[in-house]
Parts: sequence; C-alpha cells; structure tokens
Amino acid sequence: MTIQQRQGEAAEAADQMVPVALEQSERLAILEQLQVSIDLEQLIRLIHEQTGRHLPIDGLEYRHENLGLSVMSGQKAAHSCGYRLMGRDEHTGELVFRRHQKFRARELAQLEALIPLFFAPLRNALRFRLAMDHSFRDQVSGARNERSLWQILPREISLSRRHNRPLSGILVDIDGLRRINHQFSTAAGDHVLKSVVTLADALCRDTDMIFRVEDDTLLVLLQEATENGAALLADRLLEACNRHHSVFRGQRIQAAIRLACVTASGTDSADSFINRGLDALQRRPFRGRCVDERRSG
Repeated sequence: MTIQQRQGEAAEAADQMVPVALEQSERLAILEQLQVSIDLEQLIRLIHEQTGRHLPIDGLEYRHENLGLSVMSGQKAAHSCGYRLMGRDEHTGELVFRRHQKFRARELAQLEALIPLFFAPLRNALRFRLAMDHSFRDQVSGARNERSLWQILPREISLSRRHNRPLSGILVDIDGLRRINHQFSTAAGDHVLKSVVTLADALCRDTDMIFRVEDDTLLVLLQEATENGAALLADRLLEACNRHHSVFRGQRIQAAIRLACVTASGTDSADSFINRGLDALQRRPFRGRCVDERRSG
C-alpha cells in the first residue's frame, strides 16, 4: 500500500512500512510521545510538535468532514499538503500540513514516513471523542445534554471573564410541549423539540452550542456575543420558528416559543447565568415574542 498526497491512505499496520531512513528508535520515541493523551486537540498539538522535529512546518490542521470536526495547531500558510487516513473499514480524517515555503520532494518523503505513525493514536482519539460526544448528547433532541452543560458552561464563563470577552445565551422555552405530548403523543413532542434544535443549529455559528436545560427548555450559548448580538440571533430564531410547521405522521403541528437573552456579568457563576435566563422567561411570559432584560417585546 502506498501513501499518496491529498488522496493518500494510511493502513492500520502501515507503521511496518516506514522507510529505513526513519530509525526504529525514532519511531518508538514518536509513538511514546503520542500515547500521552487521547484528547483530540492535545494530540494534534503533539503531532505538530513531533513533525516539527523532523522538518519545519508552520501549522497542522486535522479535519473530518463527515463529523464536522476541524482542529488547528499553529497557523495557516500559503502552501499545504494533505493526507487522508483510511483503515480497513473506517475513515479517520485528514491531516493537512501547512507552511510558508513550498514542500520539497525529500520533505514530502519524510512526511510520508511519519504519517503511518499517527494513524493509531488518531483513530483512538477519534473513537474516544465520539464516545464522549455520545454521552454528552441528549438522544431525543440532538442537543448537548445537562451533564454537558454543567461541564462546559463554568469553563466558558471563566474564559469570558479571564479574556474580557462577551458571553451570551438565549433561553428557548417551547411553550405547549406538554400539551403536544398529551394531545398527540410523546413522539410528536420529541419531533417538535428536535425541529426547534435543528432550526437553531442552522442559524448558529460553528462555535455556538445548544443545550437541553429542561424537558422543554433549551440554551443557545454564544461565545464572543454581546447582548445586541444575542438579541439579533434570537429575533432570527423566533422568525424561523414562526414560519416553520412540524409535520408528524401527516399532522401539522406548530409550537409557540418564548425567548430570553442573558449576557454574562463579571460576577456570574454557571448557576446564576442560567437562573437569570430562566427568571427572564418567567417574568416576561410573552408567547411568540423575543424578550430580554433590555427590551420588553
């Protein structure tokens, strides 16, 4: 099996085919360093570092289009070469090496000697990432679950405070979800809930996150978003939901939603951030309108 630039393959046991130019001791040293972590972001940084010991590169990007993953270490540059990593029955993503100077033929050969060593660590990190992602997902709506919320939100609030960057959220209450469950079925309610998550996801940026906070309440967490930015997205989400009608088993169902925007203050904890948003939903129970602490409709 060969490794071809851009459309290359790295077999699961291809480390046995590394050219003689790469000494056995070097291979073992690299593999030892890559076993330090199965966290995907940290592993990409380690691969970047280990590659840099053999040839200069300015940046390394890992991406998996099917899973919507993109992890960058270093910086982007004008010149790049990429390798798709394929096992016998699974696609493990693509590594794209970037730098400001063109890659010479000898350097490409060096990369092709290194690539097979990266396959197994990347496969393991990807499997771990998928397993963790599954455990932090609400299986009904597809949003992140409450367990994920209480792990991620404190960290995001801390980062927002440390770097003086705004952090906002939109609380989305699906009004009448219990009525839909009773009038139609729980499956119909689940369908409506998933539809709202899908609509919100289509409007969000890659860095935004959607959580299921309660049975009928979602949180759209917006990194580096001001109060005005959150309100703008809330208006767009409200408009999209008002236009949308869920069709479940031939029945047309529309659920009204209520929205409340909240922006993290310098003293917020994860609890106070969520509670302020939930309180806004209760104090201003307008249906079909976007409300926050700054506006009243």
